[in-house]
Amino acid sequence: MSREDICSSLASSDAVALETLINSLIARGTIANIEMIRPPSTGTIQMQVREPICEERFIVGDALVTIAEVSVDGTLGWAMRLGGDANATVAAAVADAHIARVGFEGAPELAELVLYTKSEIERADEQEWAEIRETIIDFEELD
Repeated sequence: MSREDICSSLASSDAVALETLINSLIARGTIANIEMIRPPSTGTIQMQVREPICEERFIVGDALVTIAEVSVDGTLGWAMRLGGDANATVAAAVADAHIARVGFEGAPELAELVLYTKSEIERADEQEWAEIRETIIDFEELD
């Protein structure tokens, strides 16, 4: 699993589950030597989409996000999450740094959370497309 996929899943994972897991790993000493590189900051970003016909990008609107960057034993970790939850964003950054440091297989509990979140996102996407497919109208070609 790529670091991009991992970060994407951490950005979408349940905040309570993520924070609880990170706090547990810190309490057990699995994660130590955490240094805040960039404290959590909240701001807005422009949301862009690409329309499917001409494939042109356009701005849909602004979204509230929180960004944080940490170091865990000298390995940098970064996170951006939608909304203003600073604690969850720091937890995601710590998780990113820990996974980058020990590898995906070296962090089984975090790997489980990442894979669960990824499967939930895929399930929600498939459900949304199933609902959209029901509204598709097929027209016969007229000569």
